[in-house]
Amino acid sequence: MPFTLQNEIAQEKVIAANRTVDIDGQKFTITQIRRTPLKTAIDIEIEEANTMQLLAFDDISVITDSGERRGSIINGIAKQGDIRDGKVTLYVQSNYFHESDSLMINIGAVQAVPKGEDFIEVDFATKEVLTKPDFFDWAISVTSNHVSVAVNKWDNGDRLLRLFDGVKEDGTTLEFEGYTISRDEEYVIETAQFEEYDGKAKIYFSYYFNPIGKNIELNIPLQ
Repeated sequence: MPFTLQNEIAQEKVIAANRTVDIDGQKFTITQIRRTPLKTAIDIEIEEANTMQLLAFDDISVITDSGERRGSIINGIAKQGDIRDGKVTLYVQSNYFHESDSLMINIGAVQAVPKGEDFIEVDFATKEVLTKPDFFDWAISVTSNHVSVAVNKWDNGDRLLRLFDGVKEDGTTLEFEGYTISRDEEYVIETAQFEEYDGKAKIYFSYYFNPIGKNIELNIPLQ
């Protein structure tokens, strides 16, 4: 159906933030905030020298100077990029048409684990778990192309581990093919399906409840 725009398409507004957060030596920087009519993007860079692997930024929101809160995107893309690569973009609802002198970024919690302890290593040929973090005390099972973890229902902050990323022994990607979740009275069982592979692989989890910082507030001037 043909139509004609009555107004020009609104341009992205970019705010240079460059605000570094230091949580007991673990650092990340909010480099910029990009606002469009549909969403607000918060660009974050992770300090390479950190001794902990940051996994997630919980409940991030933007608050205007009048107290209006814009939370994470619910029905749509809420994140872009891989936090392990050192850069990630988080999306919240837009406040594009609200004029204010500043914005407050609120982060409910930052979840992290020691570097090198953010994966399970398995052998698909022998169906064994080779290594796992010391703090990871849930039952793990391995088949020819599945990895399942039975998480106690009240553990992990009521969030999923999200075992989406696998890396083969030669450093290439283990292709992810699907995910199932089942629940009973005691456990949430997460099962990741990968391509058929008869070797060793590291399966990375994307969330583990271990907050190193909570209720972080950053005031960002817009002028």
